[in-house]
Amino acid sequence: MKNKTEKIQMNIGKKIFKGFRNITIFFITVILLISISGLIYERIGLYSDSKKYSVPGTIVKVNGHDMHVYSEGKGNSTVVFVSGFGTPSPYADFYPLYNEISKYTRTVVYERPGYGYSEVSNTSRDIDTITKEMHELLEKSGEKAPYILVGHSMGSLEIIRFTQRYKNEVKGIVMIDGGSPEFYANEEIDQNQISSMKLKSVLKNEGIIRLLFNYSKKFYNSTYSFRNQLSLVPLDLKNVDTAMYLKTITNKNKTAELVNLKSNAQIVMKNGNLGQIPLRILTSGEEAKDSKWKNSQEDFKSWSTDSKQKIVKGSPHYIHQYEPNVINNEIKKLIENQK
Repeated sequence: MKNKTEKIQMNIGKKIFKGFRNITIFFITVILLISISGLIYERIGLYSDSKKYSVPGTIVKVNGHDMHVYSEGKGNSTVVFVSGFGTPSPYADFYPLYNEISKYTRTVVYERPGYGYSEVSNTSRDIDTITKEMHELLEKSGEKAPYILVGHSMGSLEIIRFTQRYKNEVKGIVMIDGGSPEFYANEEIDQNQISSMKLKSVLKNEGIIRLLFNYSKKFYNSTYSFRNQLSLVPLDLKNVDTAMYLKTITNKNKTAELVNLKSNAQIVMKNGNLGQIPLRILTSGEEAKDSKWKNSQEDFKSWSTDSKQKIVKGSPHYIHQYEPNVINNEIKKLIENQK
């Protein structure tokens, strides 16, 4: 009787174990299928976008990788637009500026590695490599100095370092809510932002972010809320921006830019100010509500003996998506100085 009871108990145990194993295998299989489906969905989306949105400008091989440059207009000077951190498509983002300025002179929008149509590169994202690649791209694509550099946000470091290295080629600078080297040199690396980028990488690769973009209007609108829904940009270019957001939302080049931000700022600070090169600083009225940012923008004027600062009241960080005329007017004044 005892042996029979033990056998019954053993059989029950085996059935429970087998049932638990089968349930575990089932859930693992479902998770794998969902994961594989997400990966396939994302790859199909990337392939579809690459066919739908052909390269609008020119692809140039620089330092072993492909970089995109888009040019319009003719003139005696060349206005070069430099994006800040994270802008998916500088080509689309700067439209409210180059669409107007190209009526007066040559305009160039270039995209750093990991942005827009440019490849993700294996090169360092230190400021000297970045500016060397920028200069090589301009030369290889046939763009001529003198340059008027227009930079947004963290693009300020790139512009200043470029000017330090190629001073005779730069005749004016316009900063669009660009941070001063001192401001960035005193900023600590935001580990939360880096962690967020790693999470976004997983969600991107699994197609989850694309799914949200395609089927959640709330998510889509929230993504563009800080850029005025790109309301000043034509629909076809906004679609390009969306495709580039889904393609480049996170990659190793963007992560490296954040990691190197402080050290890049310190390199810029070590190499001196800009002398008499005109420096026009346009500050976001919304960002200027932060006294630390406001004070740093005022101090930024010390980088040139010919500097002016203006607070664009009511405008958020992406001033060119809210008040492009303010920026365009400053650029036009610098163009007139070259005639």
